[in-house]
Amino acid sequence: MIGAPLENSARTESTLIVVHDVNARDGEKKPNMVFACSCEDLDAAPSKECIAHGLLERTEKLAADKPENGADPPFGDEVSALLRSFSEGSPIRGNSLERLLPKAIEHLQAAAIGEVSAVPAPICVQLQISSTCSTQCRMCDHWRVERDGGKPDDLGPDEWRVLVNDLADFGVSTLVLSGGEPLEAPQNLAAVLEESATRGLEVGIITSGNSRMLAPGSDASLGIVDLIKEHAAWVSLSVDGVVEHDHKVRNPKKKLFEEENPPTSGRFDLLKRFADAIAGGPKITVTCTLQKDNIHTNMSDFTRFCRTELGASFVNFKFATGARETIADKDADRFLLSQEQIDGFVQFLDETEWRTEGDSSLPYLERCFRSGIFNAEDILDGAPLATYYSENPTQCLAVWLFALIDSNGDVYPCCHLYRDNHVFDKMSREYQQKNLLGNAVAESFRDIWNAQPYQDTRSRLEVISPNEHDGKPCGECTRYCQVNRSLSPVVELLKGDEANAVIAEAAELAKKFASDRVWI
Repeated sequence: MIGAPLENSARTESTLIVVHDVNARDGEKKPNMVFACSCEDLDAAPSKECIAHGLLERTEKLAADKPENGADPPFGDEVSALLRSFSEGSPIRGNSLERLLPKAIEHLQAAAIGEVSAVPAPICVQLQISSTCSTQCRMCDHWRVERDGGKPDDLGPDEWRVLVNDLADFGVSTLVLSGGEPLEAPQNLAAVLEESATRGLEVGIITSGNSRMLAPGSDASLGIVDLIKEHAAWVSLSVDGVVEHDHKVRNPKKKLFEEENPPTSGRFDLLKRFADAIAGGPKITVTCTLQKDNIHTNMSDFTRFCRTELGASFVNFKFATGARETIADKDADRFLLSQEQIDGFVQFLDETEWRTEGDSSLPYLERCFRSGIFNAEDILDGAPLATYYSENPTQCLAVWLFALIDSNGDVYPCCHLYRDNHVFDKMSREYQQKNLLGNAVAESFRDIWNAQPYQDTRSRLEVISPNEHDGKPCGECTRYCQVNRSLSPVVELLKGDEANAVIAEAAELAKKFASDRVWI
């Protein structure tokens, strides 16, 4: 805030003018408010109702209260600056830096000293409880599994119950359930939800909101929908634009719907049916994967539809990924944006005034372009973070905080190195084999987590290298990039004189967010 007298032509006396800047996120423009003194009697004491004098008095008091001789604030300048700088995070997963830091402090201390073999349990684990899917998305391969009736070694409900208990015993606190389509494996879904509730694990679900059991007239959905409503903390619905565009992307299978309903309308009927059934239970959000066939969706109308018709509190727009050099069999041009489409979208972001943060992630995408985290060339190549990670040495902290378990119990470091959307591509199978860390049915997850393959992976990803062959999938890392960007500087602080300040700040934040859960 700046306060200064201004010669007023209408009044011969000096008039106080105060410029007050409003805090903004890193990289954003800071709005300013200007207040002029409103005191009637300039010779008397300032009026208590004068905003200009009130702001000036407050600022002078704060300046007077600062430690003498330039002493550091309680938690150190660098720690405080870091917390101010990194405020990004998923509103539904609760993983902003100030919430994540107290949960991750022991993991980060291990990373700071290079202790790759004695890492605490991951905060969050993703379980792919189904290998089959109910839609045939252009950017994903999971639907191809169903042609063979699913993977022959998919885990069953009893095995998932044992695995959930193993994770709970180790100290995992949150789970993400996905597939394929988790609604296509209702028995597995029920087993995981029930066991998680018993053991105190919080669960989020990623789903298309479509399944045979949700079709009109089906009674099979009643029990599982009730379990979702009762036990899930959040549900993220995958919807890729308005009806026409969503249908082009997801190509829902006709057999899921009544004969008289074309799939274009039937899928949205099922979505609405599912959203209505779980209303009042978990938080609902929508994820829209931006790609060739839906980039022209009217995003304002779509966001409004998601909020009013599906009860979604937030719409997460993200880019379809698939680094071209990591895909051998698939025609990436079927789903990746063209140069013209990317340029048009960036222009749309630049020209739009973002008045609210709460509706969607579009303001976040605009910040990512403006600050150089994303660029058009990388998105064209299917790897939005490639240049950023190449030019800004960043440690992958996902391998210290998170794990993914496939439908057969195989353990992987993350969804990108698992090649989640490209599992049938022959080059993806090569990456999968390289990044397979063990099987959580054959041995306990606790043993896998700190065994040699995990140690080697943590060491290899001390600096993310998207230009190297083994690191190419890391350029797609839109999911973990803000976690890595915010926590890598914390690890560096823990290596130096600010270590105690970081630990103290984490302890204070742990008190503030004691009951909060975090998903990675």
